Amino acid sequence: MKLSLEPSRGSPESTFKAAPTFEVSLSDQSVLEGQDVSMSVRVRGEPKPIIYWLRNRQPVKYGRRHHAEEAEGVRGLFTLHILAAERTDTGFYTCKAVNEYGTKQCEAKLEVR
Repeated sequence: MKLSLEPSRGSPESTFKAAPTFEVSLSDQSVLEGQDVSMSVRVRGEPKPIIYWLRNRQPVKYGRRHHAEEAEGVRGLFTLHILAAERTDTGFYTCKAVNEYGTKQCEAKLEVR
């Protein structure tokens, strides 16, 4: 396959460069202790943004109960999962999307009662 350095006319997305934007932002949630929590965003940007998750401005520590994933087959859908939420998970969660053209973030409150 020959790679062409000319802008491709077929797919405008391949030459399009854009700072991240949120198509779907985080929303506030209130859950009972022990419930699983999923916080999802849908992000656009070219090149594909790198996603960072923070709680109260500190990076989320991933482990047994906390993990983040990118949905397969759905472009730009990122989810933070918290298994069996504890009261200590309460706080403000920020999703930060970064690429070479800019940074965008959204925030929501999680309350565990």
